[in-house]
Amino acid sequence: LIDVWRDDGRVVGLVTNEEAPPGYAWFCLDPTYPELRAEMLAHAERHLRDDHAIRVLIDNRDLAFQKLAAQSGYKATNESEELAILPVDAHDLSYVLPPGYHAESMADVYNVRKFNRLMWRGFNHEGEPPESEEALLDRSRQLLGPHEDLDLNIVVVAPDGSFASYCGMWHERGSSHALVEPVATDPAHRRKGLGRAAVLEAVRRCAERGAENAYVGSTQPFYYAIGFHPWLNATWWKKDL
Repeated sequence: LIDVWRDDGRVVGLVTNEEAPPGYAWFCLDPTYPELRAEMLAHAERHLRDDHAIRVLIDNRDLAFQKLAAQSGYKATNESEELAILPVDAHDLSYVLPPGYHAESMADVYNVRKFNRLMWRGFNHEGEPPESEEALLDRSRQLLGPHEDLDLNIVVVAPDGSFASYCGMWHERGSSHALVEPVATDPAHRRKGLGRAAVLEAVRRCAERGAENAYVGSTQPFYYAIGFHPWLNATWWKKDL
């Protein structure tokens, strides 16, 4: 379903469905290969559709791709995706934690049960999380991907040793870009600046490795309050089949 376009071994295009339900497609395209747009759109329509429609996400700045989609029977919807940016060299990355709390990398304090509980509660699920072998294995996969660097994934540890807040961070050495995903804080520890601290510590570590900008796919005021600002907007285009 996912397809990659290469030129002399270098990836220049990608069509993927990520984790959304069937019928959604994302594009990544090197702008110096505009001729791939039609082929990528056709691939999404053939392989990533659901029973009734296909929805594709198109950068609002890419007028040529929008025109191609319109000519191919797609219509713009009122659904969109936004990306915010934090220019690393233009922002103070310092933070202060309340007494008893401290920030650690997941490489140093890895504990899948504590992480599972934080992510369960941090995303506002009721009660205690499932701890079956399958559930914990699935949770551990979130931290053990091929390009995951646990030194960049930051946990704020509470005085009782539990995980209070977490920031996942993605950065490949040599890249000027870093991506924040996901961020969660246990409801029992909110409004203490813990999420802010986790994000800024993760960004700081990426900056030490050469990152110039950090990005997050969100418009939440939380991110704007710590220095991110709106940067990119893309619209979902839909074609009924």
